[in-house]
Amino acid sequence: MDFKLSTEDKERIVEGIRKKYAEASVTPQSLFNYPTGREGLKGLGYDPKIVEIIPKPVIDSFCGVGNPFSLGPIHEGETVLDIGCGGGFDVIFAAIMVGPKGKVVGIDVTPEMLERSKKNLQETSIENVTLRQTNAEELPFPDNNFDVIVSNGVFNLIPEKAKAFSEVFRVLKLDGRLMVADQILIGELSKEQKLSAESWAQWEGGALPGKDFLEMLQEAGFVNVELVRETGFNASPKTKGVLVRARKTERLDAWKKEKKQTETKIKIKQKSKDAKSGSGWKKWICSGWATSF
Repeated sequence: MDFKLSTEDKERIVEGIRKKYAEASVTPQSLFNYPTGREGLKGLGYDPKIVEIIPKPVIDSFCGVGNPFSLGPIHEGETVLDIGCGGGFDVIFAAIMVGPKGKVVGIDVTPEMLERSKKNLQETSIENVTLRQTNAEELPFPDNNFDVIVSNGVFNLIPEKAKAFSEVFRVLKLDGRLMVADQILIGELSKEQKLSAESWAQWEGGALPGKDFLEMLQEAGFVNVELVRETGFNASPKTKGVLVRARKTERLDAWKKEKKQTETKIKIKQKSKDAKSGSGWKKWICSGWATSF
């Protein structure tokens, strides 16, 4: 984005998004400009063998913009995090894929959606799923915790995307995979539209151009960042549904830790220097590495 959202802007936008998805928790039909429920799942190529064993109420709650599971395998016994789990379809789908030895965690910021997800989970006999109300900017999980993180139409709705991507990178295990379906911006938006809660709720206001989306993932530390293909499910004339994947490697994880330690040492050294000289002036280069002058 070419401007920063104020605290008031963020609060207003988040509240507007919550209101829309509170409605969607009852029924997603007519709230989206693309197929939902069983028709949406078929159009996005979800594995019909898994879909057919999922109860109808769970299927009816689906309103995703793509199929993140088409981006790579999820193995039996793995641990998966679904960011913005909504009505819980992808959580349950992932739980079936990892089997009873695996574990799936779903998070969402909308209480009504999370309640719908809990009710949908009760329609099944699945016992390897945990649901939590929280946001992606502050994930309440330890470092290197998940094998796979999936998300379906959510990152464009997050005001602090860089912070969210950094958190996703942190909680992924080394060699962990990020598999995302989302909306990218293909048209121009006015400043008013970028600040409009209604525009954000329509997946426009918070959407990034594809290039910016990928660069932000790279800045968070991800490698093999790739916009794989379009999904055909577009939320508005100014956005396009796409599938994106990325990976976390040991080399970059070690580099980020070393970089953070170096920056901390420089800050401590600078504070000591300032205390002796009485000067608090310093400058930071744009790459993020600190250099005093």
